[in-house]
Amino acid sequence: MDGDWKIGFSMKLVNVKVALSKTDSDNVNRTLELRYLLADTIEERGLGQIENEGIGEHFIEVSFITEKENDLINQLEGLLLSLGFTERNEIQTFQYP
Repeated sequence: MDGDWKIGFSMKLVNVKVALSKTDSDNVNRTLELRYLLADTIEERGLGQIENEGIGEHFIEVSFITEKENDLINQLEGLLLSLGFTERNEIQTFQYP
C-alpha cells in the first residue's frame, strides 16, 4: 500500500488471529517466520496496510487497515489456506477509526 488513504472512504481495521500447532508455537523462530509471512502476504496481495503484528501463546496475530469490502473475508480465508494455516483462524472487522 502506498499510504494514500482517502478521507471519506469506509475504512476498516481487520484483525486476523491464527492458532498455531504446538510444534510451531514452541519454536520462536518459526512463529516469527509465520507472522512475517502472513503480514507480508497481506500487503503483497493489496488487502491492506499492516497496523500491528503480535504473537501469543500458540497463536500469531496481524491487524491491518483496509478500504476493501467486497469478498474480503473470503480472500483472507483463501490466503490463510494457501499459506498452510489449517488450524483455527479468527477474522474480525471493525470500523476505522
